[in-house]
Amino acid sequence: MTNTNKTIKRPRHHDYEAEAQAIIYVSPRPVLCTADAAALVLGVTAKHVRELLKRGDLKGAKLGRAWRVNVADLCRIAGLE
Repeated sequence: MTNTNKTIKRPRHHDYEAEAQAIIYVSPRPVLCTADAAALVLGVTAKHVRELLKRGDLKGAKLGRAWRVNVADLCRIAGLE
């Protein structure tokens, strides 16, 4: 009879926080925020942000019923580049 006991290897510790930081700074996907957050940055109402998005003056996407604003474009408009 052969020994069938196998050693179970535990996965190495994964630093998820460091990975998340790397994704934020290296991700090829645009970082998005809500229209409400964009309104706070710009000092306007969320309704005005949605109007900017509809006109194409601010880059973003509609996900379901909610708008998401491209943070890079938001920074450009707010003069935070």
